[in-house]
Amino acid sequence: MARKEETFQGLNEEQLKALSEKDSLQLLTSRARRTMKRFDKNPQKMIALNEIRKAVKSKNEGKTAKKVRTHRRDLVVLPEMLGVTIAVHNGKAFEDVIVTQQMIGHFVGEFVQTRKRVQHGQAGIGASGGSRHVAKK
Repeated sequence: MARKEETFQGLNEEQLKALSEKDSLQLLTSRARRTMKRFDKNPQKMIALNEIRKAVKSKNEGKTAKKVRTHRRDLVVLPEMLGVTIAVHNGKAFEDVIVTQQMIGHFVGEFVQTRKRVQHGQAGIGASGGSRHVAKK
């Protein structure tokens, strides 16, 4: 059984990477397009995007691309970022995110959890009313 090739809106990975910036914006939702149009006004976001573009360029040249570390959780995943590892800050540490086709149009912060799952242990001494009672003999 042949494995089905993954596509995003009918385009495979090579076609997505070959798209111009203007054409790639048309694949995104209106909210993501609006965010990208406002990128020029925020130099911190442009710095992060330029670092990612450098990593993509070095990866295409055959060099080992270093992880791009960022606190910008509101970066929109673009088709040109496919295959890049981005270390996104979760409030305590950086967690790695490898960009895939299904992530296009989403924000990188959506893929890194900021809260830990609550794991309740056993009740300690004084945690319940029953531990207060001491029998008199």
